[in-house]
Amino acid sequence: MKRLLMVLLVLVGSVTLAGAAFGELWPGATVEERCVNAAKAYIKKHNLKDPQLNALQISLFRKAHPKYDKQWEELTGVKINATVYGYTDIPSKIMAEAVAKTGQWDVFMHFTEMIPDAAGSGVILPFDKWEKRIAPDLSTYSPSFRAMQYYNGKHYHLELDGDHLALVLRKDIMDAAAVDYMKKFGQVCDCPETFDEWEQMAAYFHTKKGETRWGIKFDKPLYGATAYRAMNFAYRHFPAYFASLYFDKNMKPRINSPEGIEAIKQFSSIVKYMPEDILGWATPQLYPFWGSGQAFSFMSFPSIVGYANKNPKSVIKGKQWTCLVPGQMRNGVLVRRSPNAAGTGYYVAAYGKHPELAYYYI
Repeated sequence: MKRLLMVLLVLVGSVTLAGAAFGELWPGATVEERCVNAAKAYIKKHNLKDPQLNALQISLFRKAHPKYDKQWEELTGVKINATVYGYTDIPSKIMAEAVAKTGQWDVFMHFTEMIPDAAGSGVILPFDKWEKRIAPDLSTYSPSFRAMQYYNGKHYHLELDGDHLALVLRKDIMDAAAVDYMKKFGQVCDCPETFDEWEQMAAYFHTKKGETRWGIKFDKPLYGATAYRAMNFAYRHFPAYFASLYFDKNMKPRINSPEGIEAIKQFSSIVKYMPEDILGWATPQLYPFWGSGQAFSFMSFPSIVGYANKNPKSVIKGKQWTCLVPGQMRNGVLVRRSPNAAGTGYYVAAYGKHPELAYYYI
């Protein structure tokens, strides 16, 4: 009887491992459980002692990394060795690995814009064969966000940070200026529908230090607008202004069309109502500046609202009004485009020691 029981246990274990190997799901009621079980099976199968993964991560998210990396280690025994760089430095690191093939990285963290170069050079691997084993739920992604993770029909990237854009205004200042704004423009002071209307508001609310307007004394300048205009951001935010597609059906660029020229002029014109150093600012400068109360409007990622409401140094808690990104009138129709201006997520490095284990971690 003992011998028969032992044979049955061996058979069950063999079926479980073989089933996963041939595309059947790893055991577990949730994606998380299946990933943990798959990782443990991988470690056992390869007889790994002190298993580790080396992850190249974006420094902007460094506060979140330790929490989740620790959870992963507690659940699987796999330690994550994180190396952090600024997001502008990581593309060169990834492409250097495509040439050097050192195998020093198991996981890359960066934006979806890296997919064509990284996949084309072979420095990242698609997830598809491993996905069959854990059945990840991608249903909560919008179709566009799902599409961004694929290249040539294969899944290369897991999107973790949907950085579409929104426009945020100072509600308290709008309320104070409501009567005067209506008198001046003949319209309610509300979310601007077009970029021309946004610049109109930026010009109206742009206020010098020491002025008193709408019953408010401004001890510091109030800038009419803030937005991302540094080189590493501008090209990702500009599509909001471009109501048409970049190329026509024959792939002829439309940037030199009347619409393209108009968009470029609008994108640059509103800068005169922004802080003088705006061309050199990124998130670490822009978010605190908005929270300081020195700007009337800010086109940014939606996370800015939570930041300004929760940051202890913010003086505008509860004073924000969130709007859709303005649009352009085309043939009597308002066309809005809110680009995904970043989109951070993870890749599996092709030359790492344990790509399958890296996928389960992701």
